[in-house]
Amino acid sequence: EILERLGCTVDRGDDAHVVGVPWWRTADLVREIDLIEEVGRVHGLDRIPAVLPRLEARASLSAHQKVVRRLVRYACDQGLSEAITYRFVPEADADRLHLPADDERRRVVRIGNALSDEMAVMRRSLIPGLLRAVERNQAHQRRDGALFEVGRTYVPAAGGLADEPEEITAVLFGAPGARGWRQAPGDVDVWSASGLGIALAASVGVHAEAVAGVKEPWLHPVRQARLTAGGIVVGVAGEVHPAVLKAFDVKGPVVAVTLRVPALVQVGPDEPRRYVDLISVPVSTRDLAVLVPETVTAAHLLEVAREAGGHLLQRAEVFDHYAGDQVPDGQVSLAVRLTIAEPGRTLTDEEIDGVTERAVAALRDQVGAELRS
Repeated sequence: EILERLGCTVDRGDDAHVVGVPWWRTADLVREIDLIEEVGRVHGLDRIPAVLPRLEARASLSAHQKVVRRLVRYACDQGLSEAITYRFVPEADADRLHLPADDERRRVVRIGNALSDEMAVMRRSLIPGLLRAVERNQAHQRRDGALFEVGRTYVPAAGGLADEPEEITAVLFGAPGARGWRQAPGDVDVWSASGLGIALAASVGVHAEAVAGVKEPWLHPVRQARLTAGGIVVGVAGEVHPAVLKAFDVKGPVVAVTLRVPALVQVGPDEPRRYVDLISVPVSTRDLAVLVPETVTAAHLLEVAREAGGHLLQRAEVFDHYAGDQVPDGQVSLAVRLTIAEPGRTLTDEEIDGVTERAVAALRDQVGAELRS
């Protein structure tokens, strides 16, 4: 009716109307919205109920945020207590960690007009703050415990704001765990730290391995490991150096593990987990005793065996170590167990022997291993 009163012709239909505009309105009534505006103007805009449009805004977490949340959830599930420490730290922490004079981590972001020398720079590591937390716990007669923190560290950047890589660091001290009248838990050691680091990485779908070769000055010289995944170093683990513990007035044993969140995100999760039938087909094992130079690490030996064994080699592990009268000087005897199988079918003896022979040949050629009889 309104359009007709405005001089328009309206051909009414069941689902739509066809509107013809008069010749004197052809300049401003050219679109559907123009007709709607005319109806609203005449009917009265104040008489039209206001209805806000419904918008569905779904905020999704970034890959970085997902990794951090999973790490925190897993650490809490394992009984660790989350700590929050100061981001402002004393510059002397670098000396307490026994960092060399040319260590890159001595480059820090300084605080202008700092409140005190104890809050003079931005932290480069979460370790000092957690060690101070351990010292306070021990001062209150807490002999055992497990703490972790997820937080940013601050790296000076040229011509701009500092880089802020995020880390998760955990410290275990004493003998954390339930104490019973029959058996007390053992003190933490390097295996506690590396095992926790591997488990934390696995909680975000990253398969990490602990290998020797790292030389972190704040860790024990021979009780430390580098955590790698996909050829990338994702963290370190080990026993905290006794001199570092003394500098922070902490009683040992204390072990620590640090994982770099950006590295975990870069590696990304392994392939989605798929169901694997473990019981319908037999699994074959082969035990090998090999002589290798004492400089060869077990991790390197197993890596060579896995690469040579191929997809049929499900697992390779060292289960014994011997260095005695029957072993030549400069060598050690390692017992290696190969687990050989393929889901869905039973392997033939020829296939099993082929995997074993390839592994033995690779160990002989690449690490100088000699098969013991």
